[in-house]
Amino acid sequence: MKIYSVLLVLFVAFTGLAQHEINSYRYLIMPEKFAFLKQKDQFHLNTLAKMHFEKLGFIVYFDTETLPDSLVDSNCTKLFADVESAGNFITTKLQISLKDCKNKLVAVSKEGKSKEKDFELSYNQAFRDAFTTFRELGYQYQPQQVVKESPNTIKSDANSENLLYAQPITNGFQLVDSSPKVVYKLLATSNASCFIAYKGELQGVLVQKNQQWFFEYYANEILNSQLVAVKF
Repeated sequence: MKIYSVLLVLFVAFTGLAQHEINSYRYLIMPEKFAFLKQKDQFHLNTLAKMHFEKLGFIVYFDTETLPDSLVDSNCTKLFADVESAGNFITTKLQISLKDCKNKLVAVSKEGKSKEKDFELSYNQAFRDAFTTFRELGYQYQPQQVVKESPNTIKSDANSENLLYAQPITNGFQLVDSSPKVVYKLLATSNASCFIAYKGELQGVLVQKNQQWFFEYYANEILNSQLVAVKF
């Protein structure tokens, strides 16, 4: 049961991270030809992909279109979409990915599948199946606000009596208070913004959201989230 709870919290955390990241972007660049196809907009798949992301709320441009100066000058304000095929002659399998300007994977869909024999129908069905991942994320554009601080400003975390300090251990960190007493044990995951976390008998995750860290765990089948002031 404990393992199931940790896995469930991990799933919620990773989904939350993906949602938070894509919510920071308003614009999306869509290729007019996917690499696994022979022609531009073959089977109308590129048009279908553009239409679905526009319905989601993105402003979408094909990579062959003339972009506004604001997008040309600021490459990192937009996401880059792609669709990859991993199917065979029996089953069409498509997966949708979104990357940022540094080629970092921001979000990826499940593998959409179709066994229709007609190519256009099968590609359309497989794409729609894969796209359910992004519909479930509940995209809503939220522009990031830049907070300017005076050079003399001292952040509150630094003065907090509850501030914890990260000490490296095998496969992760331990968080200690000023005693020093070990409060949390963290195990690294494939995502640098999320750790498997142990606090006494509690098991959950330590996840970063909006530049802050939260300990999230299940108790009596209810998801709890606690702000943690930590200095790595």
